[in-house]
Amino acid sequence: KQGWSIQKCVNLVFDQIAAGNNFIPPLNVPIDVYVEIMANRLVAFIISNPTGASPQRFTLGPFDITGSTVDQGKIGILSWAQSALSGTQVDFVRVYQISGESLFVDSAFGTPDPPVGLNSFPLSTVVTSAVENVVVVIPNEVRQINNGWIGTGSVPATGSTNQAVFTLDTLSSITWLWRPEYYLVINANTGGTVTSTLGPWVPAGSNVTVTALANPGYVFTKWSGDSLSSASALTVLMVKPSTLTATFAADSDGDGLPDDWEITHFGNLDQKAADDPDRDGVSNAEEYARGSDPNFAETLTVSDGLISQWTNTQRDPALPGQVGVVDFGSGYRGAYDNSNDSRFANDAPFVGTNNLADFASFQSPRLIVRSNLWDTSWDAVFSASMEFAVGDNDGNCFYFRYRDEQNWYRVTVCGEGGTVTRPPLGISVQRRVNGAYAEIPGTEDPGLATDPLDTTGYKRVRVTVNTTNENFEVRVVGWNAFLPAPDFDPASEHVIAFTDASHSIGRIGFGFWGQGGFGAPTATNGIPIASGALVDNIVVTVGGSNVFSENWETAALTNGFPAGWTNAFAGAGPGTIEGDWQVSAHGTFMQLSNFGSNTTGSALEPKADVDGPILLAPSPGENYLLEIGFHPFDDDGIGFVYNFYDTNNYSRVLFVSEATADGRIPQGLSVSRKRDGQWSDVVAGDNAFVYRPGQPFAVEFANNNGACRLRARELDNPAAVYEWQWADDAPTGTNRFGLATWTETDAHFLYARAFRIPTRIVPGEFRINGVALS
Repeated sequence: KQGWSIQKCVNLVFDQIAAGNNFIPPLNVPIDVYVEIMANRLVAFIISNPTGASPQRFTLGPFDITGSTVDQGKIGILSWAQSALSGTQVDFVRVYQISGESLFVDSAFGTPDPPVGLNSFPLSTVVTSAVENVVVVIPNEVRQINNGWIGTGSVPATGSTNQAVFTLDTLSSITWLWRPEYYLVINANTGGTVTSTLGPWVPAGSNVTVTALANPGYVFTKWSGDSLSSASALTVLMVKPSTLTATFAADSDGDGLPDDWEITHFGNLDQKAADDPDRDGVSNAEEYARGSDPNFAETLTVSDGLISQWTNTQRDPALPGQVGVVDFGSGYRGAYDNSNDSRFANDAPFVGTNNLADFASFQSPRLIVRSNLWDTSWDAVFSASMEFAVGDNDGNCFYFRYRDEQNWYRVTVCGEGGTVTRPPLGISVQRRVNGAYAEIPGTEDPGLATDPLDTTGYKRVRVTVNTTNENFEVRVVGWNAFLPAPDFDPASEHVIAFTDASHSIGRIGFGFWGQGGFGAPTATNGIPIASGALVDNIVVTVGGSNVFSENWETAALTNGFPAGWTNAFAGAGPGTIEGDWQVSAHGTFMQLSNFGSNTTGSALEPKADVDGPILLAPSPGENYLLEIGFHPFDDDGIGFVYNFYDTNNYSRVLFVSEATADGRIPQGLSVSRKRDGQWSDVVAGDNAFVYRPGQPFAVEFANNNGACRLRARELDNPAAVYEWQWADDAPTGTNRFGLATWTETDAHFLYARAFRIPTRIVPGEFRINGVALS
């Protein structure tokens, strides 16, 4: 029966002693089972997932065995109806002879008394169990602090000290608990001091704020050690022992610019932080922070060259979409997706339970017209249409009056219904207002649906939305492949009209809900879409004139990389370090594979010493400033390479969101160099900035004669800027930069461009100072 049971067999007569379902063995989870028999009394103790972070403990009994018994014999193990492929694995069987009563002691650290393992005492003995309060694991790096205990049987269930006293009168256990602490070392070079909110021993997982305070006449410049940050107040998540050293520089005029930087670039200290001598719109303070030359307006040398009218506004990490321009032939060239990305209408993690609504809160990837291409004078009265061709039977979405992620209208045409968690079968209209979803009453029409087989519904449809202020008309018409000249069939058209005043402004866009495979390929009747869905022929009309259109005829296909952009590991093959680089329909690069090997590091000593997929740009020249935008939908490694000469010689910057663990590139920022095939880390796991999956962020990076500066900011929160600096090799004219990932699925790169920085200091404006006339 389900759960646990205890049986006996005496002279081939079976009987059940006890049973219960308070413990049901989970699949693929180890369990330890301890059984004690004393005379005719039996008690069992079970630990589920004993080596896991949160083991569960169950005591069964004691039970008195009545009736016929067996008072001698052997032990054994039993497997009943377990399949040959899955089965049950038994790791150990041990038998102990005890005198009195048993106590199991477990502790990952220290030297408990009684010791770890099985101990026995005369029945009703008063036992004092204790362990050290502090155990130093690695001097001045890691220690463990006793955090009490958990017990079973005669031991109290919980305790908060390092000693427990109890009377032992049944099978019992005590497990000593520990919490780690890491050592924080803070130092200050000449010119200032450092303070911290905690330390030197800090509980693992705690945030510590370290603050660098410059003395008069000095300015803080950077941290070194386990962070390269340039923030004077730095919050550090303590996931390992850390050392931080603050560096200061002379700033005799107190303008926030180091004296040596001003002398190098201007020859004096007359320039102020807000000045802009090269008139490029970037102040001296910004030029210093990003590592560029304040006397030289940077010139563009490399661009990704990708142009699109669309932008991916989705922030849900589960809904990236993989929309690219594909040419299927026969006039079917458009934006195509078969990723199957979707959330059901009852899926609350990203939108919140209070915002859900039946048939309405299903969530899709989406692309929206870029705001600079949409004229707000079109908002009130326009007509917009788009055509969908399907290879699957799920949702095709037309967004309109899209204001932001929380506010829009949506027409959905779907070929499958059945549950409230999906789009309705046929045509329906939804709205979202301040995050809350709703189906607009009276807009559901099951009479026209998409059908990948082109039998009961339509494999190709055109959706038109006509808006006049708060009045709307939706028209959907199907493509009839059996007309003398295949075309949209006016006889199939369905019309829905409604009034709603929720949104008066906004752009248009499209999305695919759950469009993927449909079993066997479904290309038929001259429509070559075998899976997923394609959108094409988008037109917006205002006042009788076409004001916006999209047919992707000149857009780059998924393999249409700009000239000079190459895969560093081309030829390695699918599923390898070559990765799966593509160009998206919204003018970005996508890397879709999950490739990445384990590092040689650990959680306490992390490393970033493994390769990952790389897409290289043309050479930016000897000195350069990079601007790169990222939209990560996974939580692993995304970043860029610089000083790239070959696959054995380059430097890499990676950002990781997932927590640090053995064999992983650590959370935060890692800067690494590969020289002659050997890796070394400038820093591994600087968590001053940790990106959030689904949230786009941008970086600026300068390599100015080997002085490297990096800045990062979330695009939705640009006021918060994170800065780092370090030294590396000066670039040469043959080096390249590129985009990089590590085990990151659905990594989107919004843009990538390089600007030239002069290799020699450009002199400042000629000035005459200190002249007096008499």
